[in-house]
Amino acid sequence: MQLFKKNFGVCPSKYIITKKLEYASTLLIETELSVTEIASKLNFSNSSKFSLNFKGKFLYTPLQFRKKYRELK
Repeated sequence: MQLFKKNFGVCPSKYIITKKLEYASTLLIETELSVTEIASKLNFSNSSKFSLNFKGKFLYTPLQFRKKYRELK
């Protein structure tokens, strides 16, 4: 774990969550999957936990993120 953190700057669990959230942003943009479906697909325990993590990274809830992207398009 120390080697991983040294190379990537974060512990493995945070790295995995970050990658999941980045993929979730792609799914929100490119698909019509619901937030619940995306949360389930990415193995979050529930959609609330997913939304909380997503907002922590992107400053918007998943639905706000999708709406903002579509407004910009």
